[in-house]
Amino acid sequence: MVSPATSCGGFYKLLLIAYPCYAKNGGRYMDLTEDEIEAANRRGTEMLARYPAAVAVHYDRDSACIVISLSNGRKISVSPREIPGMELTSPEDLNGAEISPRGQGIHFPVIDADIFIPALLDSLGGHR
Repeated sequence: MVSPATSCGGFYKLLLIAYPCYAKNGGRYMDLTEDEIEAANRRGTEMLARYPAAVAVHYDRDSACIVISLSNGRKISVSPREIPGMELTSPEDLNGAEISPRGQGIHFPVIDADIFIPALLDSLGGHR
């Protein structure tokens, strides 16, 4: 088992003192076995192999679309109006988009919204 006590050092012990009921419940529900961690890592590796990563992103005012360049050389354009939760965004809201370290997500800090690239590609009907 990998527990908060071993993965977070003394911090878990401090939580037990300050917030005993919360920390105990968290320790019980968040303990993971090595097998569970390995399975999650395998799923992540498979997803990275299956979907191209975002390598660049910008908002194109002329087309009113978010343009995402992918690691396989393709570009996709999608209107924010087609993305749940982003229907009412302004062009200014889309400034400063950040690509996640592995390229599987795009974060828009102004509106605290995210696009998960695999889900977006699946919704567009393909990812190769």
